[in-house]
Amino acid sequence: MVAQAISGAIRYDIHLDPDKDRWRSDASWKTNAVALIILAQLRRGPVVARST
Repeated sequence: MVAQAISGAIRYDIHLDPDKDRWRSDASWKTNAVALIILAQLRRGPVVARST
């Protein structure tokens, strides 16, 4: 969350629920796109775990 705070890309929403007499806060942000690894690339690397 620190990286998002530095970039200033955080949205905060604060809501009052009068029926339950409490406040709720939400924070949301977007992350940068990450390059996907295809299955063939993973199969070339070392095996970390294997199911039986």
